[in-house]
Amino acid sequence: MDYLTRAEQKMVAALPSGSFSIDDVRKGGNRRYRLALLDRLVRKGHLVRMKPGRYYFGSNSSDDRMGMALALNPGAYVGMVSALKHWGLVDEELSRVFVCTRSSRGLIDFGAFDVQRIPLGDDFYGIVQTGGLRFSTRAKTFFDCLKKPVWAGGIRRVLSALTRAALSSVEWRELLHYLEQTRSKSFKQRAGFWLQSQSPEWFLKSLEAAIGRKSVVRLERKAGVVFDDRWGVYHGSLA
Repeated sequence: MDYLTRAEQKMVAALPSGSFSIDDVRKGGNRRYRLALLDRLVRKGHLVRMKPGRYYFGSNSSDDRMGMALALNPGAYVGMVSALKHWGLVDEELSRVFVCTRSSRGLIDFGAFDVQRIPLGDDFYGIVQTGGLRFSTRAKTFFDCLKKPVWAGGIRRVLSALTRAALSSVEWRELLHYLEQTRSKSFKQRAGFWLQSQSPEWFLKSLEAAIGRKSVVRLERKAGVVFDDRWGVYHGSLA
C-alpha cells in the first residue's frame, strides 16, 4: 500500500468499519473534498469502492471479505465452498467469496479478492446467522454443493467434506427435507447415488420413496460407464 498523507490518515481514523456511504463520513471537509480523499484511499488500497458513493472499510481477513460480499448483496448468504470453509470442512485458503442469492449472478472483482454470486431461485433458504454474517446451515451447504458441485470444487471434494462433517441425525433429516421438496427427480437420483456410501439407510429409503419411479440418469456418457440399478444412474469411476 502507498504512503498516506496526513489528511488521508485522519480520514482513515474517522472511517466507520464495514459498509458505509459518503454521508456517513462527517470529517474531512466538504463533500467534494471527502470524495476526493476516499477516491485516493481506494487507489492506494486502503478502501474498497463497492459502487458509486458506497465503500467498505476493514481488514483483509476472511470475515471482512465475507462481510463486504454480503453488504454488496443484501439478503444473500455465504454458501458453497465458502460455507464449507466456514464450517471447517475444507482447509484451503480461498481468494474468492461465494454468495448465494435469489437471482443476482456474476463475478465482481475487487483486486485482492473477488465475489461470485450464484442465483438459487426457489432453493434460496436454509440460512443461519453467526457472528453477524449469514451462512447456509451445514445441511443446506451440502444440498447446495450436491446440486451445483462446480461451485464447491467438484463432487469428490463435496463428498470428502461430507465425511469430515459427520452429520448428526438431525442434520441428515434436514438434508432429506431439502431433497424431498426439490422438484428435480434426476437430482434426487444423483444425490442418492453420491450419498449411498455415507448416509444412514433410513435416509436412503426415504429418498427412494420421494423419488418414486426412476428415470435413467447419466453422470457420464463415455465408454465403460457402469449402471447403478438402485438409483438408475450411469456413472464412471466415482463409486
